[in-house]
Amino acid sequence: MNPIRIFIGTDIHNVKAEQALIYSIRRNTTREVEIHLMDQTRNRGEEWQGWQNTGAWATCFSCFRWAIPAACRFEGRAIYLDSDQLVLGDIGELFDIDMEGKAFATSPSRESSVAVFDCQKFAGWEMFSLDHLKANAAKTGEYYQWLKAQGEVSFFPQAWNELDELKADTKLIHYTKLPTQPWHPRPDKYEYKPHPDQAAADLWFRYYVASFEEA
Repeated sequence: MNPIRIFIGTDIHNVKAEQALIYSIRRNTTREVEIHLMDQTRNRGEEWQGWQNTGAWATCFSCFRWAIPAACRFEGRAIYLDSDQLVLGDIGELFDIDMEGKAFATSPSRESSVAVFDCQKFAGWEMFSLDHLKANAAKTGEYYQWLKAQGEVSFFPQAWNELDELKADTKLIHYTKLPTQPWHPRPDKYEYKPHPDQAAADLWFRYYVASFEEA
């Protein structure tokens, strides 16, 4: 069985977050995983260098996710995750979901921040070639809306992208509120406040500490 390919959008401010995330992925699956960090500031591969229009992005990695099929040579499946998440379920379950023959699968809310790509289906679409993306990608939502208009988007349960709240069925928690992220990545930019779900904050710290203890 081939490894589960996982691409993580991240930056230098989220080193702690990505460490906890990677640990959570590996802890909760028996499957082999292959992790790729998409971060141009730390020179993580030529795919993530030389992009234009980055000033229009919400983050310094916003549009990188759309280059995942090209990075995979338009073969097989791959998962995209933001770095500000913890995976609490078996990532293999997400990787193996029924995509209903679509190119792209995501959660109903927070489109494309957790996603599964059927990379082969992107091969014939010029807008998803690496050169075209590097020269033209300005707003990540435009790519999602294009796929949706083509009927190429399917949806998996929101439990795989639960926003800032731990629920009984949460398989992935996404810490979306920047001023309450437990690892405080940008003290130069935000005045941090307690996370609204203390259990969710405590969980992040447990995973982060465990990533060192079990290394």
